[in-house]
Amino acid sequence: MKKFVILIAIITMLAVNLGLYGQEKGMAQVEPEIKLELIWEKEIPEGIADVAIDKTRGGLFCPAVVVTGNCENAREILFFDTLGRIERRMKLKEWTQVRISDNGKYIGIMHPEKWDGEFHYGPVEIIDLSGNFVKKVGTVYGTWWWVSPKGDEVIVKDVWSDDDIYYFKGTPGKDRVNLTTGEGDVTMFAGIPAIKWSGVKNGYLQIGNKVVTPSPDGNYVTFVKYMAGGNGYVDHLLLYTRDGRLVRKFNLNKGGSLFTIFSPDSRFSVAVVENLVFLIDVENKKILWKYESNDQHQALNRSSTIDFSSSPPFYIAGVFHHHEHLGPKLRDEKIIIFSQQGKVILDTIITKTLDTIGKNILRINQKGDMLCYVTGRKIRVFRLRRAQ
Repeated sequence: MKKFVILIAIITMLAVNLGLYGQEKGMAQVEPEIKLELIWEKEIPEGIADVAIDKTRGGLFCPAVVVTGNCENAREILFFDTLGRIERRMKLKEWTQVRISDNGKYIGIMHPEKWDGEFHYGPVEIIDLSGNFVKKVGTVYGTWWWVSPKGDEVIVKDVWSDDDIYYFKGTPGKDRVNLTTGEGDVTMFAGIPAIKWSGVKNGYLQIGNKVVTPSPDGNYVTFVKYMAGGNGYVDHLLLYTRDGRLVRKFNLNKGGSLFTIFSPDSRFSVAVVENLVFLIDVENKKILWKYESNDQHQALNRSSTIDFSSSPPFYIAGVFHHHEHLGPKLRDEKIIIFSQQGKVILDTIITKTLDTIGKNILRINQKGDMLCYVTGRKIRVFRLRRAQ
C-alpha cells in the first residue's frame, strides 16, 4: 500500500509539472503507470438481485451479502466472509422480494402471503448484515418499495394511482405523501414537495419528480434540471442546501443521462453526462476540471458505477461503456481512474460485451487498493498494482 501511495504521488506531481489538470479532447495522453489485477471472481448463474458492500471490511473486498434471483423473485441470501467464501445461506420461498438499504446496512425481506393475480404481497422482515432480526413491518404491495438507512422504516409506492403516492410502514405517526399534489406527510423543498426518510438528517428519496443525490455530511443535495440549449436540451446540475436553498446551478452544456455522486467527505461532487466527466468543488461552488473522452459514444454504465477513493491517495473510478447501437462487439466496458487533478491514470477494457441485466455496481474499499465490480451475474475484485 505504501508503494502505491508513493506511486500516485509521483503521478500527481508529473501531472502538475506537465500542466495536465484536465483531459480535454485532443490533448496528449500520458501512459498510465498503474494497472488493475483481477484477484477474485465469482459467477452467480441465477442472477444477482442486490448486494451489500462494506467498504471498511478487511481482507478480500467482496460483497458482505449477495441476493440471488431478481427483484420480483429472490432465491437466496448469501453471506460472504472476508476470504470470499460463503459462510451462510438463507433459502427463500418462491416470489420472495428482498431490498437492501442504500447504505448497505439493512436487508428487507417481503414474505409472500397472498397473490392477487398480478402482484405477490406480504409483511416485511428487516434484518442486519449478520442476519439478526431487527423489525417486522406491515404488508407491502407491488415491487416499488425501499428500506430506510436506519432499518426502522419501509416506503412503498402506490402502483395503481396516477399520482405519485408513497406509504410509510413501520414508523408511528407517518402516513403517506402525494408528491403530485403536495398533500400528506411531505416536506417542502424550495417550494417543491419532497419525500424523505424519517429521522435521517438528509435522507431525501425524491424531490418532485427528480431523484436526488444527498451528500454524506447531510448538508447538500444535487439533482438535474433539463433546460433549452442549442438545438435541444442540456443538463443543469442544481446544488441545494438540505433546507432547500439553491447554492449554484452548473450548466454542463450537454444533454443526456446525468449521474452524480459526492465524495465521502462531501468536499467534491462528480457529474457524468455522456462522454463528459466534471469534478465540482462543493465548498467553493465551482467546476475544477472537465474530462472529455475522444469516444463521443462513451458513457457511464449506471449511476452506481462511479466511486471515490475514501482515503489518500484521492482518485475517482468509474465503469464506462461504448453505447453506439451498432452491435454487441462495440458494447465494451472499461474502468477509467482519474486523479484529483483530472489526469487519467488508468484506462483499461475489462469486458468486450456489456452485461445489461441486473445490478451494476462499482465500489472502492476504504484503503483505496481494491475495487469490487458487480454485474448481473458476476462479481469481480481487482487490485491496483504498478504497471510493468
